Parts: sequence; structure tokens; C-alpha cells
Amino acid sequence: MTFFLPPQGLIYRPPLSDFGFGVNVEVDCIICVSCKRGIPVNMLRSHSKKYHPGRNLISGEEIAVVQLNGSLRSSESEKYTQPPGQKPVDGLGVLRGFVCPVSVAGSQICSAVFLARTTFDRHLSVHSCRSKPDAASCACHVQTLFSHGGLQEYFSVDTSRSQPDPPPHLSLR
Repeated sequence: MTFFLPPQGLIYRPPLSDFGFGVNVEVDCIICVSCKRGIPVNMLRSHSKKYHPGRNLISGEEIAVVQLNGSLRSSESEKYTQPPGQKPVDGLGVLRGFVCPVSVAGSQICSAVFLARTTFDRHLSVHSCRSKPDAASCACHVQTLFSHGGLQEYFSVDTSRSQPDPPPHLSLR
């Protein structure tokens, strides 16, 4: 069986590729190629139903085979994050967000990441600093693997360190 593996990219092979999914082996996660979201292995069917109505659904037997062949992240897996300034996770969508630049505990930077400006502004109030940074100067690129406990956890990425994935060759059922 042949499959496509760009360097540090996504693997596209059946049965996942037959339903529009690839695997990022660096972070052990399934990625939906259509919407560029990380999908917990135990949420493949519900993701397709919610975001891609009309797409054929992967069967329970096929999901069981996928689960047996690797340690892919599920909704119960430990939360994924990475240090600021790393390259984006291949396959995931890159969004615009904000990173907190306020120094805490001496020389350490807070580095909390937010998608919404209102949430970022609210966060700044927890820091006791005289002048609040301008949101425009705190703009960054962010990603999220998937939610944990109903909450999205974002991390900042440096898009200048990435190489775009080549287009996948998928046959969606």
C-alpha cells in the first residue's frame, strides 16, 4: 500500500483519506483536510455529521482499525500546546489572534494566547501593569488542535517557519 508523506506533513491513506482525513504524525492527530481542524479519533463521525453533512461516514469498524494502528489523540488525551514561535502544525488552519506580552515573575513573559480581542483585553486586566499594550502590537498567528472540556486552547505560531503542504490527493466518498 502506498501513501503520501510530505516531510513533516500529513499522511493520507485509507480508511481515513477515503473520508477526508489525514494524520499528522508529529502531534499524533487526525486532521480534517476540508476544514483544517484537528479531530479526536473518537469524534470522527460526529465531526462529519456536524460540519460535512452529506459526506459518507466512517464506520465504527474502520474507526476501531484506526485506533488499533496508532496512538492518535482522542478527546480524553492530554491537551496539546507548544512553545511560542514554533512552526505551525501541518494541516491545521492558521488564525489571527493575540498573544500577551506582559512580563510576569521577572523576565518571564505571560504568552497567553487568545483568538478574540475582547477576551485578550479582559485578560490584560489580570496583570497589574501601568500601561496596557496596544492590541495591534500583540497580533499573532494562532492554532488550536481541538477543544478540551468544551474550551479551545490556542497557541501562537510563526508562519515564516512553515512550508505549505502540497495539495492532498483524496477520493471522498
